[in-house]
Amino acid sequence: MPFYMGIFGFLFCFGLIWYMFWLVPIGFIGLIACQISRLSEKEPEFTIPKAEVEQMERHR
Repeated sequence: MPFYMGIFGFLFCFGLIWYMFWLVPIGFIGLIACQISRLSEKEPEFTIPKAEVEQMERHR
């Protein structure tokens, strides 16, 4: 989960709990924007080569 998604989630929930209804749409729009940004990434994953994993395990 990206760092900014946690911040916007906090703002959204904080606004709901304390009846700060002006804060709720800011948090919600921020959450949606972060989700769209995350889903539009071309390669959200990466692969670690086997040789690199073996090298890291040897050094442990």
